[in-house]
Amino acid sequence: MARPRTNAQIARNAVGGKLVSKVLGRNNVFKVAKGGKGGPDYVIILKRNTKHPTGDFRKKIKALQGLGSRGKLKKTPASQINRTGKAQADYRKKIQDQINAEPDAAKRKTMQDTFDTMDADHIHELQAGGLDIASNMWMLDSGVNRSVGAQIMNRIKDLPNGATFQIAVSRW
Repeated sequence: MARPRTNAQIARNAVGGKLVSKVLGRNNVFKVAKGGKGGPDYVIILKRNTKHPTGDFRKKIKALQGLGSRGKLKKTPASQINRTGKAQADYRKKIQDQINAEPDAAKRKTMQDTFDTMDADHIHELQAGGLDIASNMWMLDSGVNRSVGAQIMNRIKDLPNGATFQIAVSRW
């Protein structure tokens, strides 16, 4: 099968060909025709910034695609997002404590250098219905985290609250 070339083809492949139309004339958000089994209301197209690590981007996208395929990605209004920053701070402290406990100084320095380039990322994005708890976090390259989060925010801002969506990628 030929590799999809347009965002519409990429979105259609993500939902088994049920794509209906672009949303508000945008080329990165598509409305999905409802089939017999339901599925997402929309498909949003993300792309990797070529300056960011491919591995971390794939890891994040695969997690989001898994959530989307189970209907777990839902636009959540900002007023319903409970974020204090405490869960992220606690999670980062836990990881920092593990690094500090490493007896080998060279290994500890390598771990610290890597840690300093990472964010405590919500696996299931808060804006997509995720919870602000430690079990919903992992360490991820800060550039990937911020890029993916910003792209999702930009793509879903005009969708109705509660709308379900799936993630597709135009550039890995």
